[in-house]
Amino acid sequence: MALTTRLDFRQAQAPIMTPQLQQAIKLLQMSNLELAAFVETALEENPLLEREEVLIEGDSVEINTGTKADDDGDTVTLTKRENLGLDEVPLETDYTNVWQGGPLRPAEGSALPPHGGNTAPGIEQTVASETTLREHLNEQLNLSISGLTERLVGRAIIDSLDDRGFLTMSAEEMARQLGSEIGLIERVLDILRTFEPTGVFARDLIECFALQLAERNRLDPAMQTMLQNLKYLSKHDLPGLRRACGVNEEDLADMLSELKALDPKPSSAYENSSVEYVTADVLMRPKKSGGWEIELNSDTLPRVLLNRAYYAEITSLTKTKDDKVFVQERLQAANWLVRALDQRAQTILQVATEIIRQ
Repeated sequence: MALTTRLDFRQAQAPIMTPQLQQAIKLLQMSNLELAAFVETALEENPLLEREEVLIEGDSVEINTGTKADDDGDTVTLTKRENLGLDEVPLETDYTNVWQGGPLRPAEGSALPPHGGNTAPGIEQTVASETTLREHLNEQLNLSISGLTERLVGRAIIDSLDDRGFLTMSAEEMARQLGSEIGLIERVLDILRTFEPTGVFARDLIECFALQLAERNRLDPAMQTMLQNLKYLSKHDLPGLRRACGVNEEDLADMLSELKALDPKPSSAYENSSVEYVTADVLMRPKKSGGWEIELNSDTLPRVLLNRAYYAEITSLTKTKDDKVFVQERLQAANWLVRALDQRAQTILQVATEIIRQ
């Protein structure tokens, strides 16, 4: 069988990942915050773009599962609602079993302001004020130390704590940095180590455990020896630890139980984590006739428009070739962003519709 090489030409269709398509896919994967930041950057860089301000907007899909259709019993109606007037909004809500959506008016003599105008934040946007570790320690400092110099030294020491509540500098380093005497630093430290939570202002984990054990009146010689020989625990050498402490197996088990009850990070109770709220891209409401009405959340949809009047104005003023190229590039970028945002919204709506249908 002879092997030969030849060149063939054939026509075929294949998808091509153009830069615009790749960017559109990335746009679809963005969260609400990422998309808002992306659009904000585009508005700053492209003079042909402007923000669209609409009062009532969004796309909606109605899924009726209570009626019989020809195929599977589901009827889907895709309607696009933009800039609807109040008279055009369909009244499909059963008002006998829902809370009235009008503004809440306080009773006469009440000090509460009316709820109209959406001036008050929602309860989900209200975060309780949590006390930080430094605030908690400064409150105790103001109650425990009256001298101005000692209080200033105490605040400086509190500010130098790391995330665990441990000291990051020695007494000598603090004295040099504050221009104070070592004796004053140590006296203030002795007072600070009595603050809650017990274990803060320690230099290391061993001293943190020692402060907690001393508060419980359990820092006996055997426990001090255990703290100095924690290396045996890392090696799982319990016989070696028992011999170093000079105790029997029962006493060693009790000491280990007490050690496990200690807090290696006493500042953990005052760690404040920011609360992030997720805003839905799609809203769904039950219909009176059965099924669901699905619509895009207009609050999460960034709307941008191509300012054609400004485009016509600057086009008539551009004279050089570079200026004309710049205007055309901005025009193409603006058109692409408007189409990409609309395509993203339609894709999200279609995906949500299919999920509800399933």
